[in-house]
Amino acid sequence: MTSTENTSRKKRSKVVSSSKGNGFKSGSLGNAQGKRKNQRSEASVLVQSLIDREAEAITRKVIERAKEGDITALKICMDRLSLTGKRRPMPVELRLDRSAKSVARANKRVFGALVAGKIDMDEAKTLKGLLDSVLLSIEYEEFERDLNEIKRRVDSL
Repeated sequence: MTSTENTSRKKRSKVVSSSKGNGFKSGSLGNAQGKRKNQRSEASVLVQSLIDREAEAITRKVIERAKEGDITALKICMDRLSLTGKRRPMPVELRLDRSAKSVARANKRVFGALVAGKIDMDEAKTLKGLLDSVLLSIEYEEFERDLNEIKRRVDSL
């Protein structure tokens, strides 16, 4: 074997070797771009369209089976009912006025509602995340206002 043949064989082996052992170098063969974000497969689109067309009949059948005592159907119904409960309005009045103090007061109200059992931990976390976002936007606005004031003063010198 010549050195040229040996080099060529090494190059080929690098192309087809992979850590997964499937014979393909990651990212270089097939669809290098990958699936687009939020793109669904044809099969999932087809299944969803079938479900959409038959949703009412499926729902009626599941409820009928649950009433007959089918435990799986009953669980499906209960899971669905519990989902609607989680989408209820949260009984916490936030009263925000675009100030950091109002956000602090709202955080205290959220904590009070959690302690009183009016909301659960997941709801408290959701509200806390929203309040953190509001506070961040207030801080950005204040920073921008202060920066513009500094620029105005520097320009007037």
